[in-house]
Amino acid sequence: MMRALPAAVLLAVLGGCGAARTPPPAAAGFTEFYADSSVVGEVSAPAALASGETGMLALRLRLHNRSGRALELSESTRCTVLRWSVADTRGQTLEAPPNKPCARQVAARTLPPAHTIERIYEVPLTAPLYRTGNRYILRFSFWGYPGRHAFEMR
Repeated sequence: MMRALPAAVLLAVLGGCGAARTPPPAAAGFTEFYADSSVVGEVSAPAALASGETGMLALRLRLHNRSGRALELSESTRCTVLRWSVADTRGQTLEAPPNKPCARQVAARTLPPAHTIERIYEVPLTAPLYRTGNRYILRFSFWGYPGRHAFEMR
């Protein structure tokens, strides 16, 4: 069963689930973790970006296999291993990656028991869409495991 936990609990423990809701305004930098009986997902990203920064949101994504068996991960293409969009706090989508041609070759990976995979991505942000002082939600899926990360523009 999936449920949302307060930001303090999620930041203190690798736990919680992916039931998503907009974090309260005081929780800029709120990071949700995905967890079930076999895998824990974690995202690390800045809680705030300066409006004059490069327009990239750097993400460090991890999946940890805590089951006793190998997990087979797959996506329809290598381009869909990370899916993302950015929304405002009302849930209105502001930005998503452009549709680019991608080879129709299944991306697959085996995650052995007690192992972690980690990947760093940069999500491009189109500067005119983001206002100083506002909060935003990055919604993503990494190898099919959903997550969210709140950030604000300063």
